[in-house]
Amino acid sequence: MSITITKEFKDALELLKHGREHLFITGKAGTGKSTLLKLYQETIPENSVILAPTGIAALNVGGQTIHRFFKFRPGTTPENVTKTFLQGSTRRIIRNLDAIIIDEVSMLRADLLDCVDKILRKYGWERNKPFGGIRMIFFGDLFQLPPVVPRNERNIFQKGSLYETEFFFDAHVMKEVPFLRIELTKVFRQKDEDFIDFLNRIRENSITSEDLEWFNRQNMARFEEGKGTGIKDYFVILTSTNRQADEINLRHLDKLGQLNPIYQNSAEIVGKISREMYSAPEELIFCRGCQVMMLINDRNNRFVNGTLGIIQGYDRVKGQVEIKLRNGQVISVGKHKWEVNSYGLHEGKIVSVPEGSFTQFPFRLCWAITIHKSQGNTFENLGLMLGRAFAPGQTYVALSRCTTLEGIKLFTEIQMSDIMTDPRIVQYFNKENIDFEI
Repeated sequence: MSITITKEFKDALELLKHGREHLFITGKAGTGKSTLLKLYQETIPENSVILAPTGIAALNVGGQTIHRFFKFRPGTTPENVTKTFLQGSTRRIIRNLDAIIIDEVSMLRADLLDCVDKILRKYGWERNKPFGGIRMIFFGDLFQLPPVVPRNERNIFQKGSLYETEFFFDAHVMKEVPFLRIELTKVFRQKDEDFIDFLNRIRENSITSEDLEWFNRQNMARFEEGKGTGIKDYFVILTSTNRQADEINLRHLDKLGQLNPIYQNSAEIVGKISREMYSAPEELIFCRGCQVMMLINDRNNRFVNGTLGIIQGYDRVKGQVEIKLRNGQVISVGKHKWEVNSYGLHEGKIVSVPEGSFTQFPFRLCWAITIHKSQGNTFENLGLMLGRAFAPGQTYVALSRCTTLEGIKLFTEIQMSDIMTDPRIVQYFNKENIDFEI
């Protein structure tokens, strides 16, 4: 996805760099939120940290999970969080913080944000102020993937209970502090205005049955079958569950394995790293002909995170895998070391401190991938496999991964019941004013 750094982007960067307001940076899929965050990271104030609700999201921005940074254990709640004992090093980091950036804020639960507020008040300089007086900057789109709420905790998030909803905007601290909301409006991923308009109507829950009939007619055509795999090359299926994706990937691997040697490579893990921070499969199994997705941005600009390729061969002696990209280029890829970092304090400045590493070939099998793991990626051709385990926002996330309407193929027709935009999010956006549209 190519993004032009416009004057509006520069204006947003000025607010990020020089403002003191709490900010919520939002926008539709493909409007450049991740790009804006990366640009901000290049000039980010020294005494800032970047956090995220999940391990994958934290890895993508080179930060930590909220739980890991604040040492929150399972069962931590706003009622007991102040009993959390932070070591001197973490307390000193909090005392020196100027700003906390949280990415993928759509997955941040209201009660977790209240935990963050209370621990910052306890250990921060300004204990009577929300978030201990520390500036908060949120990035994300509430219309995409929601927070995870186990069945036995759902009674916490309903009218008349502790929280109206599970979303961050219903945290109690949010009633005490104003946030400046900036909405990015220019879509870079798609160019077709009809497709962009269709995606917007899905996002905002204003889709009609006529819209879906039109879309289903356009996209239910059978896709061309490729040799040995049952699907054409550089075509990825988005599923709602890990089980579906794993079954598809293993089925196609087994077919290719009947004709080609199968290789297995174990990751090299140094230090204590939680599984949610694993950047690639711990045990990677592949063979010639496998379709894979790259998991890093190449230093030589040959590919980016999310690029699809087909394995052409493996040189065990050199430790190099040959991969053919969609543009026809054949590249050699070696193992990649991911550093897993925490935050530390050095001479009064917050610094990133390596605490372990994970080394593996930077790709995974990718005839299929879950919608959740596809968030942030861009594909030219995809198939959508709807399932029962759909969450609000998943249909929008899945369809908005594709660059064109023609690149989408449906295994089953999309029904009105598959468009699960949470009405509470729509209500929040309708009652809250946008401070800036960019």
